[in-house]
Amino acid sequence: MSVHRASHATSIPRRRHRIWPWAVLILALLVVLLGVSGFFGLKLYSEAKQVKAHEEQAMQLLGGVTDLGNLDNLDTVSQQISQAKTETSAANEIAHGTLWNIASKAPVYGDDITTVQGMTSVVDSLVSDSVPQFMNVLSTLKSAQLSSGDGQLNLQPILEAQKNIATANQSLQQQVQKYQQLPKARIGMVKNAYAAGNTQLTKMADKVNQLSGTFQILPDFLGSDQPRTYALMAMTTSEERSSGGLIGSVGVVTTDNGKISIGDFRSNGEYIPYGAGDPTEDEQR
Repeated sequence: MSVHRASHATSIPRRRHRIWPWAVLILALLVVLLGVSGFFGLKLYSEAKQVKAHEEQAMQLLGGVTDLGNLDNLDTVSQQISQAKTETSAANEIAHGTLWNIASKAPVYGDDITTVQGMTSVVDSLVSDSVPQFMNVLSTLKSAQLSSGDGQLNLQPILEAQKNIATANQSLQQQVQKYQQLPKARIGMVKNAYAAGNTQLTKMADKVNQLSGTFQILPDFLGSDQPRTYALMAMTTSEERSSGGLIGSVGVVTTDNGKISIGDFRSNGEYIPYGAGDPTEDEQR
């Protein structure tokens, strides 16, 4: 009996000796992991603020793109786009670093990291590819001879620009759509940055789409394929009404391969004998 007790007593310190070092090691690992997590968390937060600053500066510079229709402003806009490229490139490089790629796999808030990465990627692609395509086309138009003399427009540069502008517009619209399909952010700073960027990009996309649409209809309007005839209706200030007003006189405009001719205006009373017109459903609307 005494031998058994002695044997049992000597076994206790041996078991404690095995458990204690493992407990210390696990505790030490937890402390290290918490410290490492804290360090990388602060680093990620610091880099996120850098990305935000770069993107905000880029968006501010891209504001000039909404004035692309003004050919006299092209040089200024080109300089702004070049500066914006520096900002978007820096933001994109930070957001696609190893730390960010790892953080994007984290549960819940990993989507916010993915959203920021997507934002930087889209904006950088726009500044590097889509927007410069427009600048190249407009720069070519600016230097082209658009007048053939005698009030006639040279349609060839406009016809050549049609396809290039349509291609650039398609690229830009796809990038903006890609931006809008990014995961919904949860963190306030990311959510606000995304909303501001979306507003600016949507405004730019609408402006570019309008410009592209104008170039698609302009050659036909100017009679590139066949002569066109248009009715030009006018009213004086006394004929204006909140509902649209009264047509006081009507003139005729003809276009033929860029040449624009405006005929005499005649009083609306001279058209009464011809009776009512036969408008289409679209013209009725």
